[in-house]
Amino acid sequence: MKKISHLFTISLGILLAILSFSCSKDDKNETGTIAAAPKIENLELGEKNSKTGEIGDDLHVQATFTAEGNIENVQLKIIYQGDASTFKVEETFPNLKGLKGGNIHKHFDIPTDAKEGNYNFSLSITDQKGKTTEVKEVVKIQKKYNFTEDETLSLSTLQLGVLNKSIGMTKDAFVARMDTHSITYEWTDDFEPQLVYYAQKEMGDFKKYKVTVSFEDIFDLDIRPYERYKGVGTIAVVPVDNTNEDLKSKNAVENITFLDRYISSFADKAHRYRRFNDDKNYDYAQFTKEQFYHSLPKEELGGATIYWNRNPNALAENSSKAKNTPKITLNYDHETQTYSILLEFNRPEDFHKYFKNN
Repeated sequence: MKKISHLFTISLGILLAILSFSCSKDDKNETGTIAAAPKIENLELGEKNSKTGEIGDDLHVQATFTAEGNIENVQLKIIYQGDASTFKVEETFPNLKGLKGGNIHKHFDIPTDAKEGNYNFSLSITDQKGKTTEVKEVVKIQKKYNFTEDETLSLSTLQLGVLNKSIGMTKDAFVARMDTHSITYEWTDDFEPQLVYYAQKEMGDFKKYKVTVSFEDIFDLDIRPYERYKGVGTIAVVPVDNTNEDLKSKNAVENITFLDRYISSFADKAHRYRRFNDDKNYDYAQFTKEQFYHSLPKEELGGATIYWNRNPNALAENSSKAKNTPKITLNYDHETQTYSILLEFNRPEDFHKYFKNN
């Protein structure tokens, strides 16, 4: 009996060794080393990897695959987080089967009746060794807006991109433009008078705006040494109600999202996102865009600010009109539920060293 038991143990050991060898052999590539798991690289979800798409437009998806064990299957899914939506993607790519690598570049149409909101995105690759790699993201599908502006219109129609181009304009040229279009304005009674007027444009909760233009000693960034002249240094834009008081709106998420997209349409993506704790005077300065928007419903964090700056903290040698414009700040005051936008002339960090006759 002991002999039979001993033989059974030996046989079982041999069988396990054979199976182990077989599995090990299957996992190895041509060089005899263990095949790595397949890879998904260079993923782009939305234009410039924005992870957003617009209703009535299409969603750009691009990715590169590598599989030492040869591709068996590639699957892509985009599914609405809510109940249902007419925009849904479930697609495989049989043309990649058997290859050691490849790529996809797709544009998926987003129907005009698609639900607005967050969609779960997943992209997976399985090789012929049975190894799988998956990438998961959240893509935001949102309304499509037309942010095209017309520079021939009067400044009484609010166009932030047009106003942004006015930064650096001479004082005389700006005032002349106001007079040409017969726009009513007034001067504040300050040591450095500011020009104040009201503009109109319907943007969600906002319809009317107080625009305050400050004229400062500025200079041409493309010519050194710098020579001062009186020009448009800052423009502050504040939404107001029918009585010209600062407009209050609790719809912070919707308003900030819209203004972020509007400003980014002419100023590229934002440079920085911040939240503040009004009670503790604490500044959350390191938010990513995703963290910032996730935090907006959290009222305990208080105010919110977004910054646009194509050339932050630049020295004069790395500055120019093209590089340094724009410098823009969008601010939401949680305590008063009011909003403001500030357009500014972007001075180099060491500008004071380069004035004429300095």
